[in-house]
Amino acid sequence: MKIKVLIIGSEGATGRSISEKLILEKNIVLYRLGRKKSHQVQVKENFFQGDLNDIEFCRDISDNHQFDYIIYIAGIWRGINRNSISLNENLNPFKNFISTIAKKSKHIVFFSSSAVYKKDSDYRESKIPANFVPSSTYGEAKLQSENILIDFCSNKNINFTILRPFHIVSPYEKYCRGRSHVVTDFVYESMSDLDNFKQKSGTLPNVWTPFTCSKDIAKLIYSLIEKRNKSNGIYNVGSSN
Repeated sequence: MKIKVLIIGSEGATGRSISEKLILEKNIVLYRLGRKKSHQVQVKENFFQGDLNDIEFCRDISDNHQFDYIIYIAGIWRGINRNSISLNENLNPFKNFISTIAKKSKHIVFFSSSAVYKKDSDYRESKIPANFVPSSTYGEAKLQSENILIDFCSNKNINFTILRPFHIVSPYEKYCRGRSHVVTDFVYESMSDLDNFKQKSGTLPNVWTPFTCSKDIAKLIYSLIEKRNKSNGIYNVGSSN
């Protein structure tokens, strides 16, 4: 029997990499959900276009579909800030998802973020107390979502996997100064003025930045599905190359 998988946030930079991997697997029936129209490089079948802020849109999917795995990648990064708007635009859609679509799943894979930590954190792969306050409202929204998901899955007997990736590098990410990830900023800024970059490269400080390639994430997601993992877990995610 084929495995029904829904990707929420499929049209974003990371979602596209995962979609392109899973759509080729013969044992998977892939469904995708995004606010924008599906990309031309992907099959448009089984695509839900809409916004999770629309509770009726969520209820319609919940009433008519059931999934073995739901991969929740949706999120909006607006840089490090303490803006309540940034908090709510990430938290409210997730709450709508939990109250509707999530109930029709056997296993939920939630993309959190390393933003749930602070600079002095020890990066433990465990549940973080609800009273812990990350450096940004994006991280706070992801942390609150983690704890909502854990409680929900415990009550509904649904399996969950929480992934906390470090800076994601994707061939589909568009450069947006201050909003794209630090590795993307570094690459684009060096490419925009290569001669000047070469001149100052010798004076740049040594900086260690963990990152994650989106294609590695896609392989990880498939391995979870292929093994039909029924255990719960929280993991930091990064690429070795």
